[in-house]
Amino acid sequence: RGGVLAAVAVAGTALAWTWASAEHASTGPLPYLSMPVDAAHLLAAGTWVGGLLVLAWALLRAGATVPPGAVVRFSGVAFASVCVLAATGLYQSWRQVGTLSALVETPFGRLLLLKAAGVGLMLGLALMSRRWTRRLAGTGDRAPLRALRRWVGAEAVVGLCVIAATTALVSTQPARTQSSAPAAGTGASAAVSLRPEFDTGGPGGRGFADVVVDPGRRGPNAVHVTLTGPDGDLLDAPEVRASLTSRTGSIGPLPVPVERVSEGHWTVSGVQLPVAGRWDLSLTVRTSEFDQTTVKESFEIP
Repeated sequence: RGGVLAAVAVAGTALAWTWASAEHASTGPLPYLSMPVDAAHLLAAGTWVGGLLVLAWALLRAGATVPPGAVVRFSGVAFASVCVLAATGLYQSWRQVGTLSALVETPFGRLLLLKAAGVGLMLGLALMSRRWTRRLAGTGDRAPLRALRRWVGAEAVVGLCVIAATTALVSTQPARTQSSAPAAGTGASAAVSLRPEFDTGGPGGRGFADVVVDPGRRGPNAVHVTLTGPDGDLLDAPEVRASLTSRTGSIGPLPVPVERVSEGHWTVSGVQLPVAGRWDLSLTVRTSEFDQTTVKESFEIP
């Protein structure tokens, strides 16, 4: 059994790492810290919510035969998972939101608040489940299993809703990258936002490209590209290419190797902008085998 558990742990960690390396954690500041944190967050969430689903299924199907000791052991594992979730979730929220105002002013922030509310409800249900778990362990009576079945089932249902909110967060541009204007009168740099319109000429080939260069100054930057149609819905495309050229320093064009991370969203981190001044962005969008177009926008960095 120890060998099986070790193999599962290695496979689960590797799988969580692939998700972390393809999501928001791989872009922006400190990606080499945020990716392990995100992987730990995913593993803790999988342990808690996945374990809940298995326990709920076991209790609903054969509650009278579930060993009380197994329920008690999972309760301890779930508590440890919640502690990891709280620590990693707070760090990732700070990194991807940045300010308190962004929690209510951006779609990402509002989705994060919805997810936090779901997790809070899960914690309340988990407290009730732990109460019945202690009674089950203390008395050995099977009667508390019926109450435990209800609370664990409700907790599992809310857990599925939290997973749905998390899925929506993955495909939403982080709140930190949605602020483009520097503070008035301060001259401080901020992320640069561009929104060129494109039309490849084919069916479904019209829309807007929301491009964010973060932090929008000399040195390494993350570049995010989000395509939306005229109706505002996300627009996927077979291929998106980008390059940057400096007018001031006669540098470029520098390739920007954006990679698709979710529907309608491409990103890359560590793009070096070595000089300040005006830069030209060239963005090519291909929506079919034969339909593509290239649009250009300019921006200044300090």
